[in-house]
Amino acid sequence: MIPTYVDVPATLATFQSGGHVQDVDGVPMWKLAMDLRRYAMVIAATKPDVIVETGTMWGGSALWFEQYGCDVITVDIDDRPARLYSAYAKCQHTTFILGDCLDPGVLAQIRERIGGRRTMVSLDSAHDAPHVAAEIGVYAPLVTPGCYLVVEDGIFDLDPTDKGKAQGGAAIPEVGGPLRAIESILVDNPYWTRDVEIERVNPLSYYPAGWWIRK
Repeated sequence: MIPTYVDVPATLATFQSGGHVQDVDGVPMWKLAMDLRRYAMVIAATKPDVIVETGTMWGGSALWFEQYGCDVITVDIDDRPARLYSAYAKCQHTTFILGDCLDPGVLAQIRERIGGRRTMVSLDSAHDAPHVAAEIGVYAPLVTPGCYLVVEDGIFDLDPTDKGKAQGGAAIPEVGGPLRAIESILVDNPYWTRDVEIERVNPLSYYPAGWWIRK
């Protein structure tokens, strides 16, 4: 497994303490505060015009990204959680796309809406390695050189208990999670640089080896 810089026990403990639950204007999201700090740092440094997100869920992360002056394009196969928390009404600069993030038609819509703008990508839908690898294959080319591809939730690969299976998906113990996909596609890839410095900002993170800059 690829080397990481995460305090795994302390990070996993945040799931029990509720540290993974954030609130943005009444809309929830599951992201660790230290990873939000990392996001804020890389957005400020690279200034994307648009952030493409797979995995809308309640819509909290899309609303949070908007606060940093970015347009957001977010895709999910189920829009009920976002509608439950009125994310569609509260997000003013987000395009919600309902569908499978790997569907060619969905990807065509995303490319059209990007329209050549400076783009960052955040992958946070299904977490099994085959799915994440497929996502990287089709979404990584959307990232503008100098911007980030963020592959979320590799922490589930490092969970030695069944909690990782429950949180990250039942397939992870058998086929691996985001870290395995990262290792198979991004490590030693000449078009990508792993940002170890941003990983080392703090030992708590759900995204070990998850921060990549397109060359």
